Amino acid sequence: MLRVGVIGTGFGSSVQIPGFLAHPQTEVVAVASGTPGKAAQVAARFGIPRAYDRWQALVEDPQVDAVSIATPPYLHAEIVRASFQAQKHVLCEKPMALDVQEAREMQRMAATSGCVAMIDHEFRFLPARAYARALVQQGELGDPVYAEAVQVTDRWTQTKEWSWHHEATLGGGVLGALGSHLIDALRCFFGEIAASSGWKATRIPTYLDRQSNEARLATAEDTFAISLRFCNGALGTIAVTNTSGAALENRLLLYGRQAVLSIDDGEHLRIRRLHHPAWEPVAIPSAYRALPEGLSDPEDPRLSPFLRLVDRWVQAVAGEGPAIPSFSDGLRVQEIMESVL
Repeated sequence: MLRVGVIGTGFGSSVQIPGFLAHPQTEVVAVASGTPGKAAQVAARFGIPRAYDRWQALVEDPQVDAVSIATPPYLHAEIVRASFQAQKHVLCEKPMALDVQEAREMQRMAATSGCVAMIDHEFRFLPARAYARALVQQGELGDPVYAEAVQVTDRWTQTKEWSWHHEATLGGGVLGALGSHLIDALRCFFGEIAASSGWKATRIPTYLDRQSNEARLATAEDTFAISLRFCNGALGTIAVTNTSGAALENRLLLYGRQAVLSIDDGEHLRIRRLHHPAWEPVAIPSAYRALPEGLSDPEDPRLSPFLRLVDRWVQAVAGEGPAIPSFSDGLRVQEIMESVL
């Protein structure tokens, strides 16, 4: 069993802790939160033996083999450094860091730590995306031409309450929250990115601060658009906003000289071939839908890709597979994000 300590009780308690508890080879032995008393509440809810109000105490806990970092990005580098010094394996949430300088330092630490370090790009393990990547690599599209990712949500239109997600100095912003996943996805499909540029905007200027009951200025972007050029000559675009009032979209389009692949809502895969204008559904083989042995599909759809990523992490710790997505992947995504910022 890999004994895991989870730092962060937002995404950490909604997805990560349930995921680790469901996996047959991991157990959560400690949880930490920066909000006093929150870790104890989460520990009681999930039956976790130890709770800490300081993440440092969790990292120092000798019963913890591996640390899962689910905090805001401004804390990632410091926790990663302390975890490697304590010889703990690391799973770090995306975006990897506040900036490229931090990410490079983290990547160098990972390379010399002797520990397994991975980035939580769990959407690589969505069956539709994983199989689409295999089809691209098998030449099903022909030569890659163009990739397009669009994600439109009403998340910040519906929720007008200020949080760290709206503060740039804390690592907030939709580029890190959603864009990092999409950059990673397009790198998986079409290979390394040679050049990038883009624009960002803050379309909703203020949010309500519940503590002061006053409006607070948002300093992080809620909308962005990126242009990409891949090393193989293909081009790409990514466009995301969290401020739509009505239309909601989540699609990936991969164009080649012989065919086009469409991934809708993260799970529906279709293909349209040269000289055959109609879209055809693509059946995803069961091997791409399989979860770690002994597990069935959870009720929360966010858990399935995370469980596959946890399985990869466990295998890497055991020396039975590569530590991918790696800190090098996280660094490359950070570099592309910074070209926009």
